[in-house]
Amino acid sequence: MSRIHPITVPQWGLEMTEGTISAWHVAIGDRVEKGRELVDIETAKIINTMEAMSDVPGVIRRLVAKEGETLPVGGLLAVAADADVSDAEIDAYLAQNGQGGAPAAAVAPAPIAQAAEAPVSPLADVSEVAGQPEAVPAPIAVALSDEERERIVARNATVKASPVARRVADRAGIDLATLAASGRHGRVSLEDVAAARQGLYEAAVVIPAPSDAELEQRNARAHASPIARRIANRSRVDLSTLAGSGRGGRISVADVERVRRAPAQTPVAEFASHEPATPAAASEVRAGPAARKLAAELGIDLTVLRGTGARNTVQMGDVKEAFRTALTRDLPAAPVEDFELIRLTPMRKAIAASLTQSKQTIPHFYLTVDLELDALIALRQAVNEQSEGRRKLSLNDFVMRAVALALREVPAANVHFTDAGIKQFSGVHLCVAVAIDGGLVTPVIRNAEDKGVFAIAAETADLAERARSRTLSQAQLTGGTFTVSNLGMYGVRQFDAVINPPQGAILAVGTVRREACEAADGGVAFRSRMSVTLSCDHRAIDGAVGASFLAALRKWVERPYALLG
Repeated sequence: MSRIHPITVPQWGLEMTEGTISAWHVAIGDRVEKGRELVDIETAKIINTMEAMSDVPGVIRRLVAKEGETLPVGGLLAVAADADVSDAEIDAYLAQNGQGGAPAAAVAPAPIAQAAEAPVSPLADVSEVAGQPEAVPAPIAVALSDEERERIVARNATVKASPVARRVADRAGIDLATLAASGRHGRVSLEDVAAARQGLYEAAVVIPAPSDAELEQRNARAHASPIARRIANRSRVDLSTLAGSGRGGRISVADVERVRRAPAQTPVAEFASHEPATPAAASEVRAGPAARKLAAELGIDLTVLRGTGARNTVQMGDVKEAFRTALTRDLPAAPVEDFELIRLTPMRKAIAASLTQSKQTIPHFYLTVDLELDALIALRQAVNEQSEGRRKLSLNDFVMRAVALALREVPAANVHFTDAGIKQFSGVHLCVAVAIDGGLVTPVIRNAEDKGVFAIAAETADLAERARSRTLSQAQLTGGTFTVSNLGMYGVRQFDAVINPPQGAILAVGTVRREACEAADGGVAFRSRMSVTLSCDHRAIDGAVGASFLAALRKWVERPYALLG
């Protein structure tokens, strides 16, 4: 019997093919006991909490799936194992199951790998040119894990250092806390960083590129404006490596654009792009020993600098200013994309697939009628005035009740089209469209024709609340035979809804409006009217059937006292 126990994505319903990890409820080292909540998984319509169906030996050793990641049904979420199972065995197991990359979370911190020596640094050349014979050691390429790099950036934020020194240290992966500060009042200076780095160019540091999800999570924690964060996510700019120029160090769009438009070469390389100074030319420049040494370390050509000292002598401040200018040089303004790409959630994917199929494969036709609501409005007002603490009824509650009764009268409109034939249902299982964050769901009121308006109102309110809290069960989302979609509360006069397959029809309900009409005595009177549009699948419902349903609906709406029964 294997001592390694996988935890995989379950299948909740036949239509579920994948799930997105919303949140973990367990961590490395936790025991998995029957009934314990493990992880929230978002499917096309709901978010379910996955619970352990039984006790699992050992403890959680790996959380393979990350929050925001989408896995197919059966995809590996986590691994539990006894303590005597080694990490190497678990890694081998993960590799066998297609998880050969670095684990999402491991017991031991990710090691820092030492790579082979990098090619000789351009700084070495500069040093030679500057007449400094001491050899500059070739920089060592250090591969930092994401976790280690984040820790360094976080620690650097707490160290007293100049902004440019912190920025360079963050980008190079240098821990400022390990440096001896030589700046004023114990502040770490750029020179301290340069000396520690022995060559400030990014190519010497091999930093593994984070995934899109990791980058977005990291950027979400950065002190940045929303639009700067969006641009950074789109352009794969790591905000944790930037020092903001905005108020309180906030990263602005200009900060991101500066990095985004910057060439791949480092600031040092920018200076190196000039014609290299000959030893003679460099030696002829007036510069102090400290300035000359710093310029060599930073790869700055002394011949392109204008000294501010006596007789144009280049000083250390001139070198540092030149280096800062290279780091913060304003680049030509680039057009900012004025849109944000919103990733498709499982729900949005399901809606897109279903409605695309509906419009492309179902021959829709539409029937629109106006219903007079004066009697219904008066009845609703009277009922609500006598509600005595009960939930007040809405117009939609009455419309739902009227639709259920109309479908009972005209069952030919209460159908599904299938390749095997047309399913005509004896029960009216009414779907109500509920808009929620990120999409739309259509929970079902079963046997609505047998329920009074108060029962329908209560069930509608309960389903809507469950939909918004993503706690609907699969049973509450399946089996509908007809859908009502109401946009009247938004002031929409009339619209054509797309059929929710495999249902044969959907009713779109508009807002109530006042219209001047001819009265019975020939005069003019104002009436409350509401437009409703029936979208029909012409393969299953003919025009006469749709018209009969709307006639039945008008009868119930315009004689509303019967709806109370």
